[in-house]
Amino acid sequence: MQTSDVERKFRQRTSELGLDLSEHHPREGLNALLGFYRDVRASDVSIDDDGDMLLFQWGTYDRGDGDYFELNLTRQLTTEEGGDENTWQLSLTYRFEPTDDMDDIDVGHQWCQHPEELDDFVEDIFSSEPFGAIEELEADDIELSLETMA
Repeated sequence: MQTSDVERKFRQRTSELGLDLSEHHPREGLNALLGFYRDVRASDVSIDDDGDMLLFQWGTYDRGDGDYFELNLTRQLTTEEGGDENTWQLSLTYRFEPTDDMDDIDVGHQWCQHPEELDDFVEDIFSSEPFGAIEELEADDIELSLETMA
């Protein structure tokens, strides 16, 4: 796979899994993206030079339509040419109307810099306070996007 094909390949994989990206539980979507990271490599990145990493991030934000708690998993791919103009981010974001359980959760993030770290990273995500706060909830909005840093 080439980096520029990452969104298409992920959508194809979720379709094969029978997962509708607009209607699913966050655990299913996160597991799909985590499995995609585990199983599918991009041929135009160097995994040993931070060319293929995962970022788990969370927090309450106002993006112009009121406060929402967001839980996001992003696969960041930087092609071998390097630099921001060659960095792609495939992001899966869940938005929830804030609840009391979310009020005390600070904005935060955690990186997985190499597939060898993935098992611990997965455990950290699903045992985290942010995930625990949304585990039983249905997202108000789900977004999958691919952006370049250029």
